[in-house]
Amino acid sequence: MANKREARLAVADNLLIYATVRSLQGIISVVLSIELRVSLGAVTDTG
Repeated sequence: MANKREARLAVADNLLIYATVRSLQGIISVVLSIELRVSLGAVTDTG
């Protein structure tokens, strides 16, 4: 029984890590797209 419980905990930990990484990737991609838009806007404004 202990092994099953430990296996379930390991799976839960992996899912948590996976979800955290996915959300971080989403945040990073949003920030990068905003920075891209800002830099492109600055280039078009000055040019």
